[in-house]
Parts: sequence; C-alpha cells; structure tokens
Amino acid sequence: MTYREKIQFIFDLEMKYHFFDLETIDGIKYWDIARYEALDFLIFNNLIQKGKRKNLYDYFIKCINLMTFFYRIIIFLYNILTRHPKYIFFTCSRNKDSNGKNIDIVSYDIISRLHPKERLLFEFQAKGKGHFNYIKNSGLTIARYLFLIKNVAYKKNYNENYTIIEILGKELNLSANDKYTIECIIERTLSRYRIEKEYYKKIFLLLRPKIIFFIGYDVQKGLINAAHSLKIPIVELQHGFIGYRHVVYSYPSSIKKGQIEDLPDYFFAFSSFWMKGINYPVSSVRYIGNSFYAKKIIKEEKKYDITIIMGTFDSHLFSLIDNLLYIGYLGRICIKLHSYQYEKYKQIVRQYDYAENVSVITDEMNIPELLAVTTCFITIDSTCIYEALHNEVKVFLLNVPNYDALQNIYDNPLIKLINSAEDIYDLNEKNDLKFEAKVVYFEPFNENEFLKFLKKQNHWL
Repeated sequence: MTYREKIQFIFDLEMKYHFFDLETIDGIKYWDIARYEALDFLIFNNLIQKGKRKNLYDYFIKCINLMTFFYRIIIFLYNILTRHPKYIFFTCSRNKDSNGKNIDIVSYDIISRLHPKERLLFEFQAKGKGHFNYIKNSGLTIARYLFLIKNVAYKKNYNENYTIIEILGKELNLSANDKYTIECIIERTLSRYRIEKEYYKKIFLLLRPKIIFFIGYDVQKGLINAAHSLKIPIVELQHGFIGYRHVVYSYPSSIKKGQIEDLPDYFFAFSSFWMKGINYPVSSVRYIGNSFYAKKIIKEEKKYDITIIMGTFDSHLFSLIDNLLYIGYLGRICIKLHSYQYEKYKQIVRQYDYAENVSVITDEMNIPELLAVTTCFITIDSTCIYEALHNEVKVFLLNVPNYDALQNIYDNPLIKLINSAEDIYDLNEKNDLKFEAKVVYFEPFNENEFLKFLKKQNHWL
C-alpha cells in the first residue's frame, strides 16, 4: 500500500466512524487535536523522541539558560502589561537577515507594512536578536508548570476510553504497543491543548488584539480555540510545503467548511497551486503571495555540485550520502540541515569529517543562496523542491518505496527520480534538461489584496 493509499484508507475510516465528532468526558472533540501526531506515527512511523540523558555540562548550561529565562519573563510581562497592539503575530524565524539577525520570511511582508506600535511579535523558535523586535513566548512555559496540577487532576478524574484507538487497532491490525503509543499521543496532545487554550485566552483578554496572525509551527489548536472563544479573527500564514500527505492541511473531501472547530478563519497561501488536490476546510483562503519565495535568484559561480536537503526520511538521505562517498564521488556535496537537526550539527560534522568534499551547514545560508551556487538539489519531500523549480534548478528526488505524495510535480522536466547513488553519479554528468515554467508556485506579495483584507476586517471590528 502506498502512502497515498494509506492516507485515503484512514480518511475513509474517519468518515465511516465519525472520528471528528467523538468527544472526551469534558466535551473536547479530541481526534482533530491528536490527528497530526497520530497519523504521522501510523502512516510515516514518525514519533517525537525523548530527550537524551543530561550530564553535568548540560545542567551547567541549563542554569545559565535559567537566568536568561527569568530575564525573558520580565520582558514578556512588561510587554503584556503595557502594550495594546492591534495585531499579534506568532512567528517562527528560521532565517538570518544581512546583519545576522533572525527573520521570519513568512510573515515579513505583512509585519513590515504595519507600524511597530500596532504589532506585537511572539517568537516560537529563534534565539538572539530579531530583524523585528520580538519577545519569546516565555509565559507559555510558566503556564505549563501552573497547569500541571490541573492536568494531573484531569488524568485522575477522567477515566477516558478513546473509542478511536480500538477502531484503529481493529482496522489497521495494530499491536498492543502501537495502540498504547496512540493513547499516549492523544493524552499528550490533549494536555497541551487544555493548557494552551486557557493560557492564550488570558493573554488575548489582556492584550485585546484586533487580528491574530500565526505561522504553522507545530499544531496550534489551543491558540486557535482561544481566538475563536473571544471572537478574534485568526489568520494562518502558509509556512512552506503543504499537500495531500501533510494531514494538518488535508482532510477527507466530504468535510465541509465550519465542520472542524479549531481551524483558522483565514489561510494566506503562496499561490493557488498549493490548494489543488487537498481539502483544508477553513472559512476563507486568500492568495496573498510571498516576496521572499517569489524573488528569482541570481545564479553565481557554483560552489556545490549537489546540495542535499534534510527533512522527512533523513535515514534514507544519510544512506544515500554514505553510498555516494563509498563509490568514490568527488563532487562538492553540501548537507543542509533542517532546523530541528541543528543540535546534531557537531555530531553530523564529525560523521563526515573524513570526506573533504562534504560541507554541513545550518542557517548560515538560506535556500535561495544555496540555489544560486548549486548545480542540483537532492531531497525527498521539502518546500525547497518548489523553490528550486521556481528558479529553474534541477532536482533529484530520492525514490522512497511507496512514497507517492509529490505526483503533481513528476512531469516537470527539472525533476528526476533516482533510486541509488549511482543514478546521481550518472545524471549529474548530464545537463540536457529543458527549463520550463508551467506552474506558478510562489506569487509575489499582493499588498493591495492584504490592505483590502485589513480594511475590511477593521471595518467589521
């Protein structure tokens, strides 16, 4: 069974057994909250790993970080108690500007068009200074501790029997261990949801924003629920790749708008391409575009022959690199780590220390900068595939067994499916691909459309 067939099979189960209507004892429709992590495990066998055992050095660093944390709490409280922004942003800064400051390329177009006094930015991921002033969402960490007793009470008082687990176990022939894993996922995501919806409701009551914008970092169901409960319009900005296999944005075709409670009111997409073939039942989709992704690169002297973009199915890509080096490939290889791999940077550098033609990078170069100096990209599933096609750079897709989630680009002449390191060796010697741009993946930012949206929202409010 291919991945697409697996997804469709589970979609059918969701509708047949009314998964989206099933509730906990306290009335929470729990499947949509746990759905992403549960299906990521069931379909792709991905599971959030526990942290490694800490040594004395780790505890020393933690103490230093604790002092930083208290400083952030002071900044957080100051902003919460003194600011009255019209617009709140929840950003995820994965790039650097020309001065080395953190920047969220997804929300940049919108933030840069608003007066600093009108906006307040909460940063999910980045450390250090930002291109725009932001505060870390430190209050959420405190909230998790404050609500700990409440969560324990939930667990003790509610003897939940999740019907979905038994249905999935029967239909998918799951082992007892797999069913227990699904139960843990449901419990964990519900706990997080209960904490976050109460926390964000309190924050929004204090700040009283007119509109909330957020990037899809993790699954923000509690955030969305809090905004809905206070009737504050909430807008999700497309963060990168979405598609049929990305179940945060992919629902059974029979699900209608308004049927799923904790979805944003609006979704701002890069272009109409991304909404084809999927059902993301938000109230309204707007094609706002993005200037960072839409900007064409200026090609420079080639620094790398191939750049391998990490992400989904990392083990397959590392095996590919190992095999490529084993057969004697001497071309210049760049390994671009995903943001969640940055903590493994030193380990991966040591792993390929023996190979002089291999470089490992994190955020010192962004994807457009790499596209400008790379002959071809190699990956399996990433937004960078579409960035490469947008800039007429060829892409080698590693053919993972039964993985068929990217069929909408297989006919592009810049795309080549490969099965082994030998295929790369052969194809990289040939440069006979025709450059054609049939599809627009990234529209330029549409300022008029955004200002029209803002005017309409402010009129209603």
